[in-house]
Amino acid sequence: MSHLETSPRVSVHSVAGVGSCCYVESLDIAFDIGVCFGKAPGRKHVFVTHGHIDHIKALPGHAGERALCKASPATYYVPTHLVPHVQAILASFECMQEAAIPATIIGIEAGSCIRVSPRVVVKAFATHHRVPSLGYVAYTVTKRLHDDYKGLPPNELIALRKAKVPIDVEVVAPAVAYTGDTEVSFFEPHNDEHCSDFLAAPVLVTECTYVGDKTAPAKATARGHIHADQLVAIADRFRNEHLVLTHFSAQYSLRNLTATLTDTMRCMPPSVWLAHGDVWAALSKDEKEATGL
Repeated sequence: MSHLETSPRVSVHSVAGVGSCCYVESLDIAFDIGVCFGKAPGRKHVFVTHGHIDHIKALPGHAGERALCKASPATYYVPTHLVPHVQAILASFECMQEAAIPATIIGIEAGSCIRVSPRVVVKAFATHHRVPSLGYVAYTVTKRLHDDYKGLPPNELIALRKAKVPIDVEVVAPAVAYTGDTEVSFFEPHNDEHCSDFLAAPVLVTECTYVGDKTAPAKATARGHIHADQLVAIADRFRNEHLVLTHFSAQYSLRNLTATLTDTMRCMPPSVWLAHGDVWAALSKDEKEATGL
């Protein structure tokens, strides 16, 4: 399985048209649920990007597995127009199973902010795909002492806290960004208002459906996807510490992807990962650094 030593650590299983899921165990969130693997059933908050079957087909299984384990129902955040469809699918499974499948379905729109815990906020952004689609950024929330109170002795700070004076401020910072399916135009300068946190997050998980010469970049765009060459063309925009490329077409093997992209990706962020199905590779500037075959 593709458990990547990024920071935060992400786990990814994705093949275009087959199934996609990415989860961050430390934040208790998952993005897409086209396949249920590893510790994905343990994630209580699942953010679905769009309604294509390879991104959502495992939702009933995820909910059912949690019910079987007597875990509390998960909350599934889906584009608002999908809510009645997801509810109908779950109702059909309940009829077939002759038992309830508890799940909370919440519709969200671009711009929605969800506080999943005191320390984690997830925000939705519109991406550029063939159908309405959302990408997500997970932010960590920490506290620091307000500048006005810096330098005060500890006893005064303690007294202020006891008096319930708000002496701290929240610091919200992007931690993990996940695009789901999108065209490369999502990352271009004209879209800075919506993509800036994706480009700045320590970990960016982005689709990269096509590589090499067999499929032209223009055809990737026409299909609502990204070609690796399109990312390289805007390499200077990526300020991430870790760039995770995934959602590769099933026509590729990990060996083929690694051979094709090791040289191509030299200009990208310092740590580039390839996640293809249940295997992965880490690319270094000099050579293939490691593989998870």
